Amino acid sequence: MKKRPHVLIPIVCIACFVILPIGWEHATEKLFGINDVSIDWGAWWAFGSFTLAVAAAYIAWREYVELTRPRLTIYLVKTEQKQINTGDTETTYLAEWVGLKLENIGKTPATEITITFSPGIPWPLGSHPAGDPQQKLTERRVSHLATNKSVDLLFAGRAEFDQVAFEQCMCAQTIHLSYRGLSNRHFEEELTLDLRDIAFLSTTAQ
Repeated sequence: MKKRPHVLIPIVCIACFVILPIGWEHATEKLFGINDVSIDWGAWWAFGSFTLAVAAAYIAWREYVELTRPRLTIYLVKTEQKQINTGDTETTYLAEWVGLKLENIGKTPATEITITFSPGIPWPLGSHPAGDPQQKLTERRVSHLATNKSVDLLFAGRAEFDQVAFEQCMCAQTIHLSYRGLSNRHFEEELTLDLRDIAFLSTTAQ
């Protein structure tokens, strides 16, 4: 059976709160020889009630922050697009594209977003940004991302993608996210992404 520390912690705290004054009374008698120590249980319970109220207020505030904060996620998408070749003979074929998206699934906008990839994804996977000196995608910045909105970090043909993910063995990526939410509160997260997961994704037609 799985342990549930979130249930045990309050029980242990309550037990310690009750035992502590009794233990102090006995320790005072044994160490200092004072036999007339009496516990003011009214004051002790008042202190406990105050401490409990402060803890409850802190927990409520933390839950509010978690419920109203931005929350970013990165995932792979695979789309199938109809292409028309207008050469000597007009032919129609399906082209498969792969994208890497950043989405805000939280309740508030995210700002000052920095996404760091390690060891990085080599170009030409996706369109190389003009003026970007990186030999591979190691960092991207997004100034603002609203709730339930997404941006493309990479967009490439399936052949390009497979070359990087399977042939160049650059499949495992550690992604570090740094961003800000309401009241300029700073958040950091780290996740892992395996580019080979594209083989298990269903295709979305466009």
